[in-house]
Amino acid sequence: MKRLGSVDNSSLDTRRPASYSRDPETSRNARAYCTELDQIKSREQVATCRDPNCQQPLNLNIIVPVYNEGENINHLYKSLCDALDKKSLNSSDTYSISWKAYIIYDFAQDTTVPFIKALQMNDSRIVPTPQTLGKGALNALKHGFSIVHDDAVIVVMGDCSDDLTTIPRMIHEIESGATIVTSSRFIKGGRYFGGNYFKKCLSRTAGMILSLFGIGTNDPTNNFKMYSGKWIKSQKIESQGGFEIALELIVKAALTKKKIVEIPGIWKDRTIGESKFDVKKLLPHYIRWFLFFIRSKIFRN
Repeated sequence: MKRLGSVDNSSLDTRRPASYSRDPETSRNARAYCTELDQIKSREQVATCRDPNCQQPLNLNIIVPVYNEGENINHLYKSLCDALDKKSLNSSDTYSISWKAYIIYDFAQDTTVPFIKALQMNDSRIVPTPQTLGKGALNALKHGFSIVHDDAVIVVMGDCSDDLTTIPRMIHEIESGATIVTSSRFIKGGRYFGGNYFKKCLSRTAGMILSLFGIGTNDPTNNFKMYSGKWIKSQKIESQGGFEIALELIVKAALTKKKIVEIPGIWKDRTIGESKFDVKKLLPHYIRWFLFFIRSKIFRN
């Protein structure tokens, strides 16, 4: 049987959320969403361990960097609950994963803040987290990595582009000894829907080349990865741009011969809001780690 987690509902505040915004429309949307939250809370979320030798549950740390995602965060929350709260592994087994999501934002006026505070009122697993290292996705991720526990850590985008249904399998791989589990859009079973075509070609080409040099995945630039918490907390982050941090980490893991597991995943472009990903601005930072890995493999061999 898989390790089982539980959800402690004893500390949850079941009151209706107060207004967190001077914008009546934002506050009204946040409060209205609680109807759906109440329905989610009413489901049984705690799985009973029937195995007397069952180990302690693995705690999943979810890092979600956001920038003015607004109401979109509600859809992400629902997807997390659907993916992680008591599902069937087969006809005779169930699981429930112990998780906590750190929603990391740069400033108090971020449009996401009233919604995540409303969510927290109903579910203490949602943790509004103002970051202190400076603005930007890179600092948000560095801050997130510094505050999590030593179990599994996963980076999830706030735009609902990631396929969260793969998380239970990723947890299984971490429990089985993997240092990094990467969701790949470019292997059998993986899909890539929408988005910038140039960005897609760059990601696919980089993955094909780096996989030939033994990086362990066909999709090294994808940020939707799960890490061993103990390992990630031991890493000195050297990235300077932003989302190339995912490439940096898998390069370092591959060069030190850590176990990397690749599973198929589906990525779809956001349907609400606009992407903040700037290909031209970040490309030099990706090239840095691309060349670093190839040079390291050539000269080490």
